[in-house]
Amino acid sequence: MADLDHSPAFWSSVAAKFKNDPAVLFDLYNEPHNAGNSYSCWRDGCTISTLQTSPTTRIYQSWQSAGMQSLVNAVRSTGATQPIILSGEGWAGDLYGWMQYKPDDTARQLVASVHIYNFSVCKTVTCWNNMIKPVATVVPVVSGELGQNGCTHEFIDTYMNWLDSIGAGYLGWGWVRSSCSMEPALIMDYSGTPTNYGIGLRNHLLYLR
Repeated sequence: MADLDHSPAFWSSVAAKFKNDPAVLFDLYNEPHNAGNSYSCWRDGCTISTLQTSPTTRIYQSWQSAGMQSLVNAVRSTGATQPIILSGEGWAGDLYGWMQYKPDDTARQLVASVHIYNFSVCKTVTCWNNMIKPVATVVPVVSGELGQNGCTHEFIDTYMNWLDSIGAGYLGWGWVRSSCSMEPALIMDYSGTPTNYGIGLRNHLLYLR
């Protein structure tokens, strides 16, 4: 979760800098997860304890998180009106509480973001229909990350087709050169040679053109 000490000030600064650029969207915090899967904390902030370890010590540190509402307020206080992206709880894998705890936004420009992989908890069409589709009927939805390990693309083919059917957006993870067994890698080298997984994403986007 974002830290209350600095995050609202950070977003006020960023929004003030880019508020006149209509091509900019603000993605407030990637993969929030220290809120104990609590959407109340996600929206309103709470005290969070994290374990800090070293070879000789184990210390719990407590700190105050900034809820998404305070970050939305920080952006809007600058006069910025661009869309604001809010990733769901549980490493952006859970949208079940998103609508109930949706922050107030004076510009009415909130976007829900979800991250889905073939190894995610929510990885079936049934789950997507239950968790993502109801949100998409109210606000725009983007799959801020999608991917598949193993360097194949049958899972993302199904997922992208489903996202297309509800008018949602999506971004592939990730532009990294990595072992396909470790994480989804779109490229084999930094010249941009695609993996089979990357080819699947590229071909789908070319088809949409």
